[in-house]
Amino acid sequence: MTAFRLIPAVDIRGGRAVRMVGGVASTEKIVAEDPVALAKDWENRGAKMLHVVDLDAAFGTGSNREVVKKVVKAVKIPVQFGGGVRTDEAVWDAIRMGASRIVCGTRAVTDPEWLEAAAMRRPGRLVLAADAKDLDLVVKGWTAPAGVGVLELLAKLKDAPLAGILYTNVTVEGRTSGVDWKPVKKVVAATAHPVLLSGGVTTVDDVRKARDAGLAGAVVGSALYFGKLNFEEALRAIQEAPA
Repeated sequence: MTAFRLIPAVDIRGGRAVRMVGGVASTEKIVAEDPVALAKDWENRGAKMLHVVDLDAAFGTGSNREVVKKVVKAVKIPVQFGGGVRTDEAVWDAIRMGASRIVCGTRAVTDPEWLEAAAMRRPGRLVLAADAKDLDLVVKGWTAPAGVGVLELLAKLKDAPLAGILYTNVTVEGRTSGVDWKPVKKVVAATAHPVLLSGGVTTVDDVRKARDAGLAGAVVGSALYFGKLNFEEALRAIQEAPA
């Protein structure tokens, strides 16, 4: 069984690292002017992987490709990259940039056959971004309903050689108010793929619960940046034996 990972999120918009509530642009708060320095700091503090998102690419409003390239080159730990990856060329571009894993959302949800074919060409490199309100998938930077449920999509992709599933409950994401565990447990039970959780992880107890729920890791942003969760304390908690 792969060790549980606590993965800091570095979301980039306009060349700066930002946080948003539920993906709503008007809630943006700048957390670092220099995403590269931020990434290096997380590595120095003990992170074993980073989750880097190009929000402009996700929203279709631009690109932070050059910044992302600098981030990937600046750290030695694996980078899981997402944001606007909707074509084979975008997947290949992310690989050329040095991303260890590539997160695919909108196109993967609306065209799961494309994701499965892409994963067959690059086994163990692609991650399905299952962004949802509870268990109802959303696309286009979380702005539109997909018309399909998470569990239905996971069933379609059960044989795809994915690196994992990134389940984000956008209802609680960015609010530092805790995890809604009911849909999380359903997602874990519905797939044999490793599942990463994003959205709501706020306390050290949330981190322990995520580890004990059978998740492969948790992507954490706002709780780390706004003083709700101490990264080093959370890392120590992961190493503790389950109660």
